[in-house]
Amino acid sequence: MVRAFENSAHERKIIMTIAEKREIVNTIINLLLQLTAEEEVQEQPATSSKPVKAPAQSVRMLTIKECTALIEGISEHSIRMLIAQGKIKAFRTGEGVRGKYLVNKESLLSYFSGNEEV
Repeated sequence: MVRAFENSAHERKIIMTIAEKREIVNTIINLLLQLTAEEEVQEQPATSSKPVKAPAQSVRMLTIKECTALIEGISEHSIRMLIAQGKIKAFRTGEGVRGKYLVNKESLLSYFSGNEEV
């Protein structure tokens, strides 16, 4: 649900909740994964016996604060360092210093379970 309010007689601003933004990001990610899987199927020769990897049904993204709540004893700085080192999957939303990192939950959990593949 998108809510709007009037700032003046001629301006309208749209405000979205964090849950609404996450839902949109997850939808976009799922569509990109499906598109990638479709391209892989088209690129494979008809005689190939390799199975095609199915796209993930849902990708869960976490903010840095949510990561620290999920992994006991880790700081926000440590999460940012893991992102910078490429040890966990993440991407930055927004522009400039106000942009936020969204971390792939599966990548975070696999890193801390000992499987350090990104």
